[in-house]
Amino acid sequence: MARKAGQLIARGQSTWLVRVYLGRDPQTGTRKYRNQTLHGSFREAQRFLNLKLQQRDNGRVSRAAVLSLNQLLGQWLTTVVKARVRTRTFKDYEALLKLYI
Repeated sequence: MARKAGQLIARGQSTWLVRVYLGRDPQTGTRKYRNQTLHGSFREAQRFLNLKLQQRDNGRVSRAAVLSLNQLLGQWLTTVVKARVRTRTFKDYEALLKLYI
């Protein structure tokens, strides 16, 4: 029997964890999943799961699932933060990320 491609897990009243299997990481061999919490009915969660499975099958996986945390934060710094804060604040953010993450 084949492994499930997606899961709906109840997390409370009208709250669902939608989990989509993305395959294995070629370097480490660990399983990769995309998780998202939704608030709404079971049908809405099922509809969302079907949409994400269809996107996965068509090769349109979200970039966040492919990027490492370091790459994602680097992009965030250069695209979002740099345009909105002063130079000193940007340098402080960059230093904090290098120090702690």
